[in-house]
Amino acid sequence: FFNDHMKWQDRRALLIEIAGDVTMEDVIAANPDLKELPKILGKRTAEDHKAVVMARRAEVNRELERIPIRIDEVTKNMPSIDNIDLETLEPTLDNLKNEKAKLELQLASVLSGGAVGQLKQKLAAVEAELMTIENEHKRRVMGEASQVLMQMRDLRDHIDSLRSEISRGRQRRESLQHSIAVVDDRLASLRNEWHKVNAEQPDIAVDDTCPTCGQALPADKVEEARQKALEAFNLSKAKRLEEINRKGKELRSSRDSEQQELETIASVVIEKEAKLKEREEELARFQAQLDKVQASMNDYTALPEYQAKLSEKQELQRAIEDDEQALKPEIERLQSEITRLEKAIAVLSQQKAAAALYEQAQLRLNELERQEEALAAEFERLEHELYLIELYIKTKAELLTDKINSKFRLAEFKLFETQINGGINPICETTYKGVPWGSLNSAGKVQVGLDIIRTLQDHYGLRCPVWIDNRESVVELPVMDCQVISLIVSAEDKSLRIEGPEGQDTVFKEAI
Repeated sequence: FFNDHMKWQDRRALLIEIAGDVTMEDVIAANPDLKELPKILGKRTAEDHKAVVMARRAEVNRELERIPIRIDEVTKNMPSIDNIDLETLEPTLDNLKNEKAKLELQLASVLSGGAVGQLKQKLAAVEAELMTIENEHKRRVMGEASQVLMQMRDLRDHIDSLRSEISRGRQRRESLQHSIAVVDDRLASLRNEWHKVNAEQPDIAVDDTCPTCGQALPADKVEEARQKALEAFNLSKAKRLEEINRKGKELRSSRDSEQQELETIASVVIEKEAKLKEREEELARFQAQLDKVQASMNDYTALPEYQAKLSEKQELQRAIEDDEQALKPEIERLQSEITRLEKAIAVLSQQKAAAALYEQAQLRLNELERQEEALAAEFERLEHELYLIELYIKTKAELLTDKINSKFRLAEFKLFETQINGGINPICETTYKGVPWGSLNSAGKVQVGLDIIRTLQDHYGLRCPVWIDNRESVVELPVMDCQVISLIVSAEDKSLRIEGPEGQDTVFKEAI
């Protein structure tokens, strides 16, 4: 009953009850490398913390996969500074600005006489107002563009995440489809085998003469022999059909489970694909919005207030030109020199801006590299914790197995099995010298069964009589601390004979 009829979970629980469970302290004493595990687990169990670690490890791994992409984006957008002399850039730019300022003072001195000076002052004020209108417009547009860019960046991250999830879902879906196809083939094979067995007909030939004397046997004896042969055939056929049905039910249960998972995954993939399409369409709308916002960057020129100030500026410029004719040669010389300096300053300012962008990009790269190092360190820590948890589970499994097996003399129990991915699953399988219970011969099952009975009697404090059928097939029995009743087939005995412990025989009167 213990090996053939109890659920393995109940057998396992009973064995742990007999031997006592293994504590964390027992495991650490057996393997001191696990001494830091209690601090790592805190109030969690090893299994719960393993689930937390694996979830976080997957998240960290996804972050690590994204960082090289971000580094590549920053690197591609970095301006080139190969032709820029960073050491002399700032001093040269300052010298050019100082020289330009001196020339502008000279030009202002030339133009400061008479009405030209007043007109120049008015012109400067109008130009300042024009610049204010332009700057305010561009600042507002850039603010709108910045908001759209932030939304697009978050949306791209969500799209990348959805694509990764869809890819993993499709891979799992293909794996399940293949597995279901294999099971369907096996089910078809079992159906063919069932029909083949079910179609078998008995071929019974009964000898109607006595093999000893050669005389004809009575008809009722011949019919009785034929019925027994027919019953044996039907029983064998029923058992084979039942075994085929059992295998079919197991395969069908496995297929139904995989089919249910396949339908769930297919539904999730379709849902995520729909979400991906929505997000991509949303990203396209944001891009169109961004293009529209950026295209409006120079629309300040059409503003009514800007047009009014521009007309005022043009009128002032015409008035100044009329008054500057006399000073035109000197003014043109100074303006030409100032223009030359402005071009040189513009070139160096662009180089300075490029150098600033390069420095910002370099800071961003450094930040990403630090993030990558931190994530790599965290990933390594999670790997170490996962290793310790697996080592703990394995060590506990070995200790628990040894502890339980020490309670038996012949029987051994396999309480855990290692999965392909390295994980450990609880089981409960009885073995003897490495041979599973189901593969033992009758004598082996009797000996192992008696060993289990002996330990259970010690555990419960009971001494019950033990009946052993087919005793003639067992050469030697383990020593039992209880009454043992052996049923032995003896060809010499025509009647049931009971032999007591002292060799005295008692014969039943009724013949067998």
